[in-house]
Amino acid sequence: MTKNAPTKALPLRAKPYDKNTTLRSSPQQRKTASTTLIASPTRSQDSTMAQNLGPQSDFDAIADNMRNMANIPAIHQDNQILAALNTLSNAMNAQFAAIKNRLTNIDNRLNGLDQTMTRTTANIHNNAAIVQNGRLFNGTQSLVELHDPTTNLRVPNFPQTGDALKGLNVNQLDTLIAALRMQYIAGNKDAKILVVKEHIGASFP
Repeated sequence: MTKNAPTKALPLRAKPYDKNTTLRSSPQQRKTASTTLIASPTRSQDSTMAQNLGPQSDFDAIADNMRNMANIPAIHQDNQILAALNTLSNAMNAQFAAIKNRLTNIDNRLNGLDQTMTRTTANIHNNAAIVQNGRLFNGTQSLVELHDPTTNLRVPNFPQTGDALKGLNVNQLDTLIAALRMQYIAGNKDAKILVVKEHIGASFP
């Protein structure tokens, strides 16, 4: 089998320089080209540039408005606009003050209603406790504690049984009487215990 001989690459030959075909610009041609580059824009070019810059300010209208500023009443008519604004501000302040007073009155009424509800709830609880304590027949049974009639809070150090009530000293009894909002009870220990038993509804001996 015969192998093909490798093909030799032909060397590249530069095209001979021909001075007759070389383009050369004359001085007149260069002057014409320069004049064309620096020529002023046409009317259509001016319009295109204005559109690119966006809307332009009307300086004549601005000047007219500035000349008319001397006729503003706030400057030449005893500050009428400022006076009107002050009057409006005072009227609004008065209205706000009236609204604030009304809200304060409503808040006071709600507080009074809340206190009434608190006392009512305390009275309901205390009445039920008095009924339950009246069913006790000896000092070993548990007492139902009473609440403060004004705050409906539990009375601190309330005796758990009748025997515990009998074991309180005079100072402890005075503290209990004050917590129950009772009038001060003069007398000895037995007199104080008797009044407290009646107040809490206890009937045991």
